[in-house]
Amino acid sequence: MSGICGGIWFDNNVGAYYNMPPLKEMAKLLKHRGPDDLGFYSNEPELKSATTSPYVGLAMNRTAILDQRKNLYPLHNEDKTLWLVLDGEIYNFKELKEKLIELRHHFYTETDGEVILHLYEETCEGDSQNASTFISELNGNFAFALFDTKTNKLLLAKDRFGIKPLYYCIDDNKLLFASEIKALLKFSPKNPNNAIIYDFLATGVHEHTENTFFDGIKKLMPAEYIEIEILRFAQNDSIRIKGLKNDNINLKGLQKNKYWKLKFDTDNKTIHNSRTHKFLELFEDSIKIRCLGLSEIHKSQFGALLSGGMDSSSIVAILNKLTPISTFSSCREDAYLDEREYIESVTQKLGLKSAYNFTKSEALWKDIEKFIWHQDEPIRGASTWDHFSIMKFANERGVKILFDGQGGDETLYGYTPYFPQFLKELGKKFQIFKLLKELSAGFDLVEFAIKERILGKQNSKEFLLQDFIHKFDGREESILKELFPNTLIEKSYYAITKYSLNFLLKETERNSSAFGIETRIPFLDHRLVEYAFSLPVNYKIRDGWTKWILREAMRDVLPELVTKRRRKVGFGTPEVRWLRELRPKIEELFNSQEFKTRGYWDADKISKHFKDFCNGKKIQPEFFWRVISLEIWFRVFKI
Repeated sequence: MSGICGGIWFDNNVGAYYNMPPLKEMAKLLKHRGPDDLGFYSNEPELKSATTSPYVGLAMNRTAILDQRKNLYPLHNEDKTLWLVLDGEIYNFKELKEKLIELRHHFYTETDGEVILHLYEETCEGDSQNASTFISELNGNFAFALFDTKTNKLLLAKDRFGIKPLYYCIDDNKLLFASEIKALLKFSPKNPNNAIIYDFLATGVHEHTENTFFDGIKKLMPAEYIEIEILRFAQNDSIRIKGLKNDNINLKGLQKNKYWKLKFDTDNKTIHNSRTHKFLELFEDSIKIRCLGLSEIHKSQFGALLSGGMDSSSIVAILNKLTPISTFSSCREDAYLDEREYIESVTQKLGLKSAYNFTKSEALWKDIEKFIWHQDEPIRGASTWDHFSIMKFANERGVKILFDGQGGDETLYGYTPYFPQFLKELGKKFQIFKLLKELSAGFDLVEFAIKERILGKQNSKEFLLQDFIHKFDGREESILKELFPNTLIEKSYYAITKYSLNFLLKETERNSSAFGIETRIPFLDHRLVEYAFSLPVNYKIRDGWTKWILREAMRDVLPELVTKRRRKVGFGTPEVRWLRELRPKIEELFNSQEFKTRGYWDADKISKHFKDFCNGKKIQPEFFWRVISLEIWFRVFKI
């Protein structure tokens, strides 16, 4: 894991960039992402003899795992015409490196990132149309910037599922990019994006578009890349960017491309045992290749999160066959949230121990400003902070790499609402016998989904000011229609590519990077996701069980208490109790002049609603968390 940043400055103010002051200021704000090393590249020497050349700079804060020597990044090719900064890992770099060596490419480091430079040389030099093909060769979680000095081209790219972040902004004289928004704010106006704020307050949805909470700052979406070619025009001593829709340098004109798309191809031919075997084979290999770099660090610096659910338990079980590991679990004293029974059934069967982290509301409030600073944007609820807390806990024990179970629910229909949708589709196909059989086996899932839907209904708009609503009214209908479609396959597709994973991965990545920890997510190996997506529905839901194929594959490996577990908690937190415990501090926030004059909400109505909630009225807590985090975000970033 690393923090990368850089940019292109077009104003020809050469003297302002000598010794790279803008880059140094940006990189300083990303030090937590890469505490082991810091490196820079700029085309500063060229500027002294070419007044029409733009200033180009790259910077990288590095967490060193592979090849721990200093001063390696930014990486370059043999003749130093290509320069690279990379956040993340390329898990198939060894096989790519072998092929490239056969093609007579020379390597000077043991890093995984160097294969990107030589793969680009082999594939793209002289033909930019091959960029998509070149990036598709990579299996990893990554965001990178590659500058080609021969063609004056900057390439920005992001992994298939958007595990690694990359933000950018453009104005009349510069294009900047960075791993985190905060690194851009020094050089970009700090204006709130009111449309995104409306989406967040009215629906709870965020991370659903390229837009951020900061107006003018955007992000690369999953599997996207941008090629920026800088052209010089000697006749008027000006600079233009090839790839813009017009001559203006702005966000609307920047063209982005997709190099990968998840396909709707269902395999109805393969026999049952082969499917389960193939799934397990891909799952095991996904974990194995993500053990990259473990020989270079002490075993105490490597671990996995363990909740006692199917996803995290399966990862821990496979990992345990490969290498000794430590596990970390977030726990509660609240009986309905306590997962220790399941966690201990796994650790006892596998001969492991888990370190338990217990969180309290006072710690949340103590951390909240620092936590939101690391997130860069408001958050959905207390569970996001709980994940932040376990990363802090692991960091205090020296951990540098943690395996995480994100992605299993989206690809294997693990979320509760998938089951009622499954029954609905059986009914539409007139498969009545099967519908009744599944309903009988999974009635508790239907019951829970109905309860969740009823409790989740709350009209958040009633707390918003009418002037604010009038500006954006109607957005929520189109958002909810697009993000929450009515077929199982589309639900899974949009969860993976458009919504659910986007915010979960953003929160996971930002929490881990706050403490210099690299998270690895085996369920999001694209080979595994593509295969899971090709499976018929009865390999994901069967006999009242979601994630059927994973349960089947792990049946003899994990305890039955886990493989037959019905109730899912994840990073569940006692949000109602915590809000009530924090009542004095929250009421102080709601009664402040800043809160009352934001122009988004009716502060008095929110205060009364919160008072009713604290006095015992049954009210869902999600809206309170959204408002609290948004108000603190305004204060942390001085907006």
